[in-house]
Amino acid sequence: MWELLLYAMVAPMMTIILSLVFAWKYDDLFAAPMITFILFNLPTIFISMNYSIGWYIFFGWSIFYTFLSLFISLLVWLLRKHQQTSTSL
Repeated sequence: MWELLLYAMVAPMMTIILSLVFAWKYDDLFAAPMITFILFNLPTIFISMNYSIGWYIFFGWSIFYTFLSLFISLLVWLLRKHQQTSTSL
């Protein structure tokens, strides 16, 4: 049951932190979703090869966290854009 801990506790925190760091520090909106997708699909491959667990659920979680990362990155971009337009007036 360690995979439940990975996708229920570690993955959301890692997704949020990774998305915020890449959006604020590096101004790269699409790097964090790509890294999230790759990082969370590695366990999908290895778990499904070594255990008799289907890969569909892990791939679904990977897609969910990728879209969450994209949403956070776009939200930070919108907030920064709004902050820049409000200070320039």
